[in-house]
This record gives sequence, C-alpha cells and structure tokens, in this order.
Amino acid sequence: DYQLRVIPVFLKGDQLAGPLVGSAPQGFHVTKEKTGGAIYYWNTAMQAVRVIEPGSLTAKTVPTPGGLCSGCHSISPDGTTVAVSHMVGGGFGSMSMSLVGTKTGAPPTWLHADASKVLASSFTISAAFSEKYFTATDKWLVVPSSGGGGLVGGAVKLLAVDLISGTSNPLVKGGDLGQQAFPTWSKEGKYVVYASAADVGQGFSGSQATALYRVQFAGGQGGQAQAIKGADEPGIFHYYPSLSQDGQWIVYNRADPAGPSCAVAGGGGPSSGGGATTYDNCNAELWAIPIGGGKAVRLDNANLSTDPLTNSWPTFGQVVGKYLWMTFSSRRNYGLLHTGAPANPQIYVAAVDPQKLAEGLDGSFGALWLPGQDMGAGCHIARWSSPPRSE
Repeated sequence: DYQLRVIPVFLKGDQLAGPLVGSAPQGFHVTKEKTGGAIYYWNTAMQAVRVIEPGSLTAKTVPTPGGLCSGCHSISPDGTTVAVSHMVGGGFGSMSMSLVGTKTGAPPTWLHADASKVLASSFTISAAFSEKYFTATDKWLVVPSSGGGGLVGGAVKLLAVDLISGTSNPLVKGGDLGQQAFPTWSKEGKYVVYASAADVGQGFSGSQATALYRVQFAGGQGGQAQAIKGADEPGIFHYYPSLSQDGQWIVYNRADPAGPSCAVAGGGGPSSGGGATTYDNCNAELWAIPIGGGKAVRLDNANLSTDPLTNSWPTFGQVVGKYLWMTFSSRRNYGLLHTGAPANPQIYVAAVDPQKLAEGLDGSFGALWLPGQDMGAGCHIARWSSPPRSE
C-alpha cells in the first residue's frame, strides 16, 4: 500500500503563478502478480476488433468480416479463432455469426459446413468458447440463436454447436422458460452461465428483468437450468456474466431500470423508465457472486463511484493467482486527456481479491486505464485470450 499526494504547479512563463496546493492523499497498490494474455476489444470508430498483446503498447486489427456491429466477438482459448457477429444486411434482423482465423480472416479448415450454416442463422450472437472443449479433436461453441438447431418461433435460446461434426442442439432442457443471452463458459467445461429474460430484443439486449442462470454442458446435451440466487432480483437487469478461471466466481452487470435517467451515447437506448434495456445502460454496475449463488457483492472500488458511468461488459482474465484480473468498459473521465458528457467508453483493468469476496466484502481494487487502446474511439467488450496465432 502506498500514499500519493498530487501537487499541481501553475506557471506564468517561468514564474509560479500562485501558491502550491496539494490534494488529499490517495492510496494505490502495487503487486508482482501477473495478469497474462492478450486483450481483444471492439473499436467503434474503426468498426474492427483490435488486440493488445502482452508487452505491447500498440493495438493491432484482427481481420474479420465487414459489417456494422461486428463487435460481439469471442476468441478461442488458443488465440487462433474469432467468433464474430455482424449485420449482413445493415439491419438487426440479419445478425449473423462467422468463425475466422485471427491471423488470416479466413474460415478455419476444420469448420464443418453445417456448423457454419447454423452460425449464419438469424440472431446468432455473443459466442462462448471453453478451454476444455477447444482441442484438436473436440471443438464446441455455445451461442444464443433464434435459428438453426431445430429452434422455431423466433425465441433466442442457447445452442451447443459441434464445430467439427456440424451437429447442434438446444442446451437448456428445462428450468428456464425465458430467452437466453450472453453465455460464458467455465474453463473446465462443466457449466455455462447466461442471462435469461422474458424478452431479448435482437438477440443482445434484455428489455425486461434479466436473471442469471447456469446449466451443465454435459458433452453438448445440456440439462436443467438453475437460477443463480442473488442474481435474480425481481425487476432488475442482471447480465453480461463472466466466469473466473477457477470456476468459483461470476462477475456481471447489474442495473436498475427504475434508476435515475442519465446521458447515453449515440445509439444507446433509455437507461430508465419506458424502453430501458441492458444495451449501453449508463446505470450499469460491476457485481460479483459465487457460481452457486449467495450474497452478491458490489465491486465499489472498481465501479469508482455511484455516478452513472456505464461500467459494462466485465470479463475475467485467464490467470489464477492471489488475485483475479478483470477488464470492463467505462465512460468515466481519464484525467484531462479523455473527457466527455458522457465520455467514450474505454477499457479498464482491475484486480479482484477472491478471499475478500468469500468474506462478503468488496474484493476489487481501483481500475487502471488499459495502455495502448485508441483514446479517440469507443472501446468495449474486452476479451482475454492467447495472442493471435495461426492454426
């Protein structure tokens, strides 16, 4: 633990323009724990997936199919493949998904034509990979989809897709009658955690109360979904879950549709009142909860304040040590370099102490701006994985 006091100096020419004024002491922390992995994110200005590799301060573009809103991406654990959703016809009704190499932008040689066809179905978005089920002989993807895999009626449901054999089937066999979105997969491949709502507009935004559920993968057969108690409050949005590598913790977004109105970016919907959705909700906050449910903990230090900052899309990194590492996007100001009303979203990194979470305490630390990203653009949906490489 360290204390820092900021003393601004005002100059007029080469002379002091006034007395020195010091800030109140501010605490900060230093650790030797490594974060590890590359961070992939969506750049709204470039309409591209960008990646910052370990040790680099320069973002690179990952080749993906063109098209508006191809930011709903996920990266395979080995860094070879990106699953990216995009609008093929310029409208939300034509959301589609493609799998391409992170180096080549071409479809993988092992991808079955039937699997590719299922992923190209309408409203297929926001994929989930698992390290357990992405090997040379066993490759699966879990996606919310309203087409393919025997799904009918336009409802968005989780679909388990065998990328090598081309077969697919619904993952949730009961226990949840809602529409399903935002899946995240545990490292060992046992559980898929997702958000469920009575309505999931266009496959990626909940417009009614949204609860977190978990379901066993069971070799692609799925099973009965179970609500995660503590992340299923009536009338509240619980969404964008991410599972820690040890499979014990879920970090997610929580937002109250009845919360205060606040400014949103262009294209964002209302954050409260009629029409409020999970999409770009400025009241979004970072919370954590055990995978089996229990006491949910607000991550106060990472959230920074109770002001609406659109703290969204939290994602745990790949390293398991004394701390867990989390990225998220936020519209907070970054000193005098990045400001606005609201500011463009930027990616931040924060450590999380699982021992404090287990004690029911805020385990998060203050967040750091991710060096190397594009400060002049909107940057969000950060995903941790291995650096890009060929198959």
